[in-house]
Amino acid sequence: MSIDVLYSDGNGTAIRRSSVKQYDRIVSFAPVAIKTVVQGTEHYYIDRNLLKAGNQKFIVGNCNTEARILIDSKEDVKGICIDFGKDLIASYLIDSAFTSEVIDAILYEQYLTGELKSHCTNLPQLVQDLMLLLNKDISVGRVEEQLLLILQSYFDIQKFRMDLTRKLEYFRETTKVNSIDFLMNAKEFIETNYQSNINLEMLSNEVGLSKFKLLRDFKSVFGLTPHDYMIKKRLQTAQELLGKMPVQEIACFVGFSDSSSFAKAFKGYFGKSTKHLKL
Repeated sequence: MSIDVLYSDGNGTAIRRSSVKQYDRIVSFAPVAIKTVVQGTEHYYIDRNLLKAGNQKFIVGNCNTEARILIDSKEDVKGICIDFGKDLIASYLIDSAFTSEVIDAILYEQYLTGELKSHCTNLPQLVQDLMLLLNKDISVGRVEEQLLLILQSYFDIQKFRMDLTRKLEYFRETTKVNSIDFLMNAKEFIETNYQSNINLEMLSNEVGLSKFKLLRDFKSVFGLTPHDYMIKKRLQTAQELLGKMPVQEIACFVGFSDSSSFAKAFKGYFGKSTKHLKL
């Protein structure tokens, strides 16, 4: 087992890189802790829930998070752990616009801990940039700047998740956050595959929600049904292509069956025909 401390400010903020085949311990998290894996899989048991940290998947925790971490692999599992101490968090929050309610929820409430989907945030890129910086001969101040950018991204996405949960009518906050993560998966799937004919059953199978729950909650959170969101994505992409491709080719490219159905949908959404819209 190898655990290297790549950075520490002596006040609770630290960056560690691990390379482990076997591991089974109970671990308490820092006030803000972000864990990810660059090779292999780590298993986290938090509040009787089994979570997996793998490539592009983050496990996050706060002051009240305790987890059993289990690694059982023939090959080295390589992970990154970023712990934020209270001093660095305080230096970030002193000029932030977050209310005490939001801050307390992020630092203490457990419904916002666990798995954080990477597609919801720019954390993957920020963490990658941090690791690149640590491989260079740079100042401590530059590392701290990058840590503050990661902290800002973390607070922003958690605030975003909190805002979305208010649109769902469930009793438990944990249920709300889990539903938000499923819905963000659905939204990402549509944005990636909007050119295909996505139907509700396909989307339901993809994200693991019933068709009724998916339809109801997606509209509650995003203001549109999944189908309408797909059409919106097609039309917004089409608008960006006007003047670069013939209309018939644009219609086919974004997923419409013919130019007439595209023209009708375009006018219905933008209020004007394609002839009257210029880039």
